[in-house]
Amino acid sequence: MTRTLPAKPSLDYLKHEAKSIHKHFKAKMPDVCDTLRHLARFTDRSNVEILAEEVKLLEVQQALAVDYGFLSWKDLKAHVESRLPRISRTVPAFGITSYEQAVAHYIDWLGFKLEWEWREAPGQPVIMALSLHGFELMLNEHESAAASAGANVHLNVTNLAVLAEEWNARRPGSAKIQIEPPYEFPDLPITDPFGNTLVFEDNDKETMDARQEAVAPKMREYIQQLLDAGNGLPTPEQVRDEVGPPLGIAIEVLNEFPGYREAFEARQNSSEHASPASASRGLPSHLDLSVSDISASITFYNILLVELGFQRFRADDKAWQEPDPSRAAWTIKYRDGRAFGIDLRLAVKDVGKSYDRLSPGPHHLAFNVDSDDEVEKIHQAMTNVGTKVLDLPHNYGGQAGYGGHYCAVFFADPDGFKVEVVHAIGFEA
Repeated sequence: MTRTLPAKPSLDYLKHEAKSIHKHFKAKMPDVCDTLRHLARFTDRSNVEILAEEVKLLEVQQALAVDYGFLSWKDLKAHVESRLPRISRTVPAFGITSYEQAVAHYIDWLGFKLEWEWREAPGQPVIMALSLHGFELMLNEHESAAASAGANVHLNVTNLAVLAEEWNARRPGSAKIQIEPPYEFPDLPITDPFGNTLVFEDNDKETMDARQEAVAPKMREYIQQLLDAGNGLPTPEQVRDEVGPPLGIAIEVLNEFPGYREAFEARQNSSEHASPASASRGLPSHLDLSVSDISASITFYNILLVELGFQRFRADDKAWQEPDPSRAAWTIKYRDGRAFGIDLRLAVKDVGKSYDRLSPGPHHLAFNVDSDDEVEKIHQAMTNVGTKVLDLPHNYGGQAGYGGHYCAVFFADPDGFKVEVVHAIGFEA
């Protein structure tokens, strides 16, 4: 074991860490090899041999878990989740407007047991406590509670058909079981006279776990194949249509992949922010940089851009080939499939001085990330290879022009060009 979990480990951070290792591996960066040697097939392999193989994200997660001292990613995940708070008992409260109607619905028809009821004085609004097969429910007739009627509560039950048969015996045809997305389990919604709904769902944990175990690995494999081929994350509907139902597990599996929530929000907002022609219309297509030392610049930009989600572009032309390239490029895709590229080429003119951002021309280049932790992570990755840090990670939020939150770090590339990595909230460039 070479890694130590922080006092308050985050599953999202661990997933991001595994994704970052996988990106470094695909970029043939040897710093990941010590972690990957926790896989049995790499125990006695050299860096060159490891980097020549194919490794899936699931294998990286396994290796990372062992590096943290756990037998598997599942064990690491369970350990992290065990540190989270747990709510052991929930008692929903429904607003009602009629005591008599509530008794007829909940007690006479559904078979709830009246545990107790209370009124401040005779004729005043009632508060009732009911129970049914271990489920507890409060009903409140006070005006403030009644005004909020219309709530929905979902309950996991077993033997749903038995309940439906019992309720239909009292009110024929009143309880109808249906199959609803996204998990496609049988459920039975029951709405009271006040608009409150109890949804009884026959999706016990054992059945749910069995379905998850059967279909989730296939969904993960399909998603990873798309990513390895250079495609973006699919929609839940695409995963369901390709692998099979249910849609709910497709959503859960996609949330395991870094960037899915952001991609989902981008798709939700695309109609507002995208032009009629395409989502990337008007956005940059590529940026070409002339550099004095191609090898030093490749080292700098490869670490930075791979961390940011770019992929190294490979061309057959000799100018792009190791060990003595004169060009290099990286690309990242917009949500409509078009790409933004950063291209390095060897300068044909040597001016004998570093880049001066105070002279006419570009001042600096900034990249967005999704959290302050990512800013710090990239800062560490760049300092590990001796990058010059112009300004350490700092939150400039509240200052004029920076919005409410603006955590950024600034580097100088080998030619002195200023590069920024920023997590900004409430900032409009």
